[in-house]
Amino acid sequence: MKLKNYTIAVILLGILFISGCGGQTTTTTEGYYGCFSGETSMIDAYFYEYAPFSSEASPYRPGEEIDVNVILENKMPEDLDAGKVMIRLKGDAAIESIFTGSSIVENPSLYSIDKDTCTVSDEEVELGPLLYEPELTTKITKEIAGTYCYEHPVEVHGYLFFTEDPTEVGVNLPSGANPPSGVQVTAIEQDPVDVSGDGQTATLRFKVYIQNVGTGTIVDTLDDCFAYRELGYRETLNVEVDTAYDEQDCTEEIRLSKDAQEDVITCEVTGIDPNNLGPQSSELTVTLNGFAYEDEITGVDIWLEP
Repeated sequence: MKLKNYTIAVILLGILFISGCGGQTTTTTEGYYGCFSGETSMIDAYFYEYAPFSSEASPYRPGEEIDVNVILENKMPEDLDAGKVMIRLKGDAAIESIFTGSSIVENPSLYSIDKDTCTVSDEEVELGPLLYEPELTTKITKEIAGTYCYEHPVEVHGYLFFTEDPTEVGVNLPSGANPPSGVQVTAIEQDPVDVSGDGQTATLRFKVYIQNVGTGTIVDTLDDCFAYRELGYRETLNVEVDTAYDEQDCTEEIRLSKDAQEDVITCEVTGIDPNNLGPQSSELTVTLNGFAYEDEITGVDIWLEP
């Protein structure tokens, strides 16, 4: 295992750990989710600062183990079970003729954020150690890069307004309605309630706009992570809508456009009581599921010499 003298850095890290409880914090508490609401990653993944690490002045040498550890951070206000995140190395780091020792690793349980302080707990997983296999004749640099993939429903909390008066329709998608996620509801648009001529029945139509706003890719399941995808690949997912009324008709499966990575569903709520209309907001829950999300881990350059 590679040992280097990082006394000052370790002391500084220890101070940060004590003050930050091992994770990032924020004071944002706006909206339904608060804290990290609206951010475009549910899970953050990055290489541990000193695993791997080397410099041109202090490179790895043949036969030395290269520690490779990834830190996972759950930014959701709920725990994520073990086995819901998969991590692997990519590029040269995953080619056995270049580096040996890499494997696909699953997450341990990831604890939720602290809702009062917005502190994020992190968990460390080992993807190594690696060994560099080719013979070296000169000092070189190599990138250690990775990919991770996770599966968890995206539950968005908005509002509908069961009113005939367009001026009484308020904000359907307030700030903080989306959890931290690469897949989000970007807008909700509703019509006023349409009451029949005899005043006995009423319907409400609304649209939900859904987009992949993150840097990753939607795949069908965790089993489809890290697989080859054809050039014309289209991202698909399922949508469930829950309103105050049970009788509703919505698109259940959507395919995002290839260019803007977005789609829109149209819903119609029936069985509305015309005698129970008014300007008060009514909760609307949109759940996006039936998919996993694959994203990249920023690479780290290491040095090797004969």
